[in-house]
Amino acid sequence: MKTAIVLCLLITICGLLVTVAKADNGNQSQQEFDVMKAYSDMGLNKAKLIVTNFAELIKLQASMTYIYLNIRKIFNARVITELNKTRAAADAAIAKGKDAGHCYWYAVTIFEGVQKNLERQFLSCKNTNIEKYMNTLVVFDKFLKESNTIMEYILLDYIACKNKKSDAYFCNKDRIEKCVVYVETFVTNYYPMYCKIISSQVLANTMLCLRKHFEEGTKRVTEIGFIDQCLKDAE
Repeated sequence: MKTAIVLCLLITICGLLVTVAKADNGNQSQQEFDVMKAYSDMGLNKAKLIVTNFAELIKLQASMTYIYLNIRKIFNARVITELNKTRAAADAAIAKGKDAGHCYWYAVTIFEGVQKNLERQFLSCKNTNIEKYMNTLVVFDKFLKESNTIMEYILLDYIACKNKKSDAYFCNKDRIEKCVVYVETFVTNYYPMYCKIISSQVLANTMLCLRKHFEEGTKRVTEIGFIDQCLKDAE
């Protein structure tokens, strides 16, 4: 939410500054109108940015889910293979007159437990990395403060222009254009690049987390030796 507010202010200010910079220094009435119009658009820009940021977060979560579903598909295939081996061994034991039917269902119970644990670990991986993603964006708190400072600066300029106190200083285009450069640099370059880097890191960390638990789950499935003992104990 804080990030959305930061961008809201910055983009609003950017539009405001460009508008004011294009206005003629002597046309203070037009500048006043443009300033107030841009200021009134803040609510709309805020709503748009909140929706955009929410959509980006949903996109990130969808990517994580897609990664998990693919890993789960591979893991489930491995589990099915092991269960088929277990069923074959149990059927062979039953054919020899042993009471080994329960061995297969015991195997199913254990394998299901491994699957559920993998799903819990996925949720943990996803939630942990989403939290890190949101915490990393806290860096934009400082931009919130800076954007507020810029907004105050513009409003002071507006008041000064309105009161006709100092056309040469408060309504000077050079001062306005310096702010334009700062805001445009952040909005068009820094923020998109930063968000892209963070998203890439989050997806990479999620993949590493899932791979670790996938390997652990696979190892547990393939190394469970209960079936031999179960068959030995079968009468």
